[in-house]
Amino acid sequence: MAAIIRIVLDVLMPLNLAEVELAKKLGDIRGVEAADVDIEELEKKVQTAKITLEGPDLNMEKIIAVLESTGVSVKNVDRVSTGKRMISG
Repeated sequence: MAAIIRIVLDVLMPLNLAEVELAKKLGDIRGVEAADVDIEELEKKVQTAKITLEGPDLNMEKIIAVLESTGVSVKNVDRVSTGKRMISG
């Protein structure tokens, strides 16, 4: 089965969770070579963010476990890339 090398998630984060801390936690997952957390909108109790992760073999179970442990909920998977190289664009 092809490895996941990039995933883009649309998530809801608690307001008290700093994007720097979340990015560090995601970056510590084995197989993650790059983690990007982009806050898109702030609301009363939550913030909406796009999370982009890249690496040679991303483990979705571990990623979801870290997100759930920090109170983050995944609204949508916006993009998934598999294969041996990235497609630009």
